[in-house]
Amino acid sequence: MMHALSLRRKTTLVSYLFITPALAFFTVFFVYPCLTSVYYSFTNWDGVAPTRNYVGFSNFVSIFTNQMLARTFPITARFAIVNTLLLAFFSLLVALALNRNNFLTRSLRILYYIPVTMSGIVIAFLFRQIFAAVYNVETMQMGALNALLHIVGLGSFARNWLSDPDFAMICIIVVSLWQSFGFFTLIYLANLQNIPKDYYEAADIDGANLWQKFRYITWPQLAPSLTIVLTLLIIGSLKTFELFLAMTEGGPMGLTKVLSLAIYVAAFQDNRVGLASAYSVVLTVVIAIITISINIYLRKREDRIS
Repeated sequence: MMHALSLRRKTTLVSYLFITPALAFFTVFFVYPCLTSVYYSFTNWDGVAPTRNYVGFSNFVSIFTNQMLARTFPITARFAIVNTLLLAFFSLLVALALNRNNFLTRSLRILYYIPVTMSGIVIAFLFRQIFAAVYNVETMQMGALNALLHIVGLGSFARNWLSDPDFAMICIIVVSLWQSFGFFTLIYLANLQNIPKDYYEAADIDGANLWQKFRYITWPQLAPSLTIVLTLLIIGSLKTFELFLAMTEGGPMGLTKVLSLAIYVAAFQDNRVGLASAYSVVLTVVIAIITISINIYLRKREDRIS
């Protein structure tokens, strides 16, 4: 008995020793910065001065009483909803198309995943050049998109896409789709390839058509991947930053100034790190509430299906 107890203690000790490096890394690079940000949110620190004066909840009062949150949060919410729905839907379509085992589909999987490996800021600057304005028609000094429109005889549609209030947000959503759909496609694909083939064989025997097989077999079986995809998409969409910074800097007329960009401006342009930290806390709480609520609903859906 004593020997078994001693062996169990040794096993537990070894387990803790194995997780200690990861736990230390997590504490230093995640827990400590988060707690520090919460602390700064109750100060008026400017990011430089050695003193950090405690101001209580004044930063949070300022957030909810000025017009900044009223302007940025609806823009952030609209982008998050549209980006999440489009990416979830488009990635699913591509995954269904690639759910075959041949040379073409294997090659396309690799090709579609390449944008995921690229830096977001590099992608943003790349597409900023693609959507650039027309500077000189005669010398074709313009963005790639406008040049293409001129070449095919549709030059009248050329414009400064990122400065147009009607197209600036659309351009950013298009870039977000191009950058991220490969990642979520692979999540769907992993789930699709784990669906037992017996289900489809039985459906074929019963005479089910393509839509019926998708509705009654594929869609219910995709519940686990849908939970993962929607959770990651909502979190990622609500905190998207580099695309807005590098492509529009919040313009035109503040129509693409999302909450993450407002945090950046408050911290690094206005030197109000305390206020920026308060914004970060608010954004974190909003993301947590939304993702937990959606996860609860989707987990219940998974349980009903299973």
